[in-house]
Amino acid sequence: MNFVSILGRYAYAFHTHAPLAQPCELCMKICDSDAFMEIDDLPDLVLEIVFSYLNQYGDLENVRLVNRRWHRVASTIISILKKSFLRCNQLIWELHVAENEGDGPIAKRCSHSGCYHDGTKKVYIFGGCTDNYTAFNDLWSFDLVYFHSLYEFVC
Repeated sequence: MNFVSILGRYAYAFHTHAPLAQPCELCMKICDSDAFMEIDDLPDLVLEIVFSYLNQYGDLENVRLVNRRWHRVASTIISILKKSFLRCNQLIWELHVAENEGDGPIAKRCSHSGCYHDGTKKVYIFGGCTDNYTAFNDLWSFDLVYFHSLYEFVC
């Protein structure tokens, strides 16, 4: 008898399946079967594992439009991802501000993000890449009131 184990990023969160040491009857039936299967023949657990690898912001939303079953399974995955994010309490954010004195302007870049904050009268520049696509992961602010102030935020 062949057993197939599927382990994903969120396998720990699926509570609907029996432990892997004791495969459920449906999984054993699938593993023993030589017949052709369609995706709708797969148990919800397998769909959950497959869907857990999809992009949450595009593909997972589109999967919800296929049919009611896929909507339910995808909604379960979205719920698991949200709970997983909310349980993530180990993030520590620290802000270190280093004034850039005399080093000249920030490096030439493209594909960066920028915004203007009206309250502080500052322009913020984040990320981007060089001409040869080396990525930047930095945040800069430029004070429009005092044009000489250029700050790099070190994270």
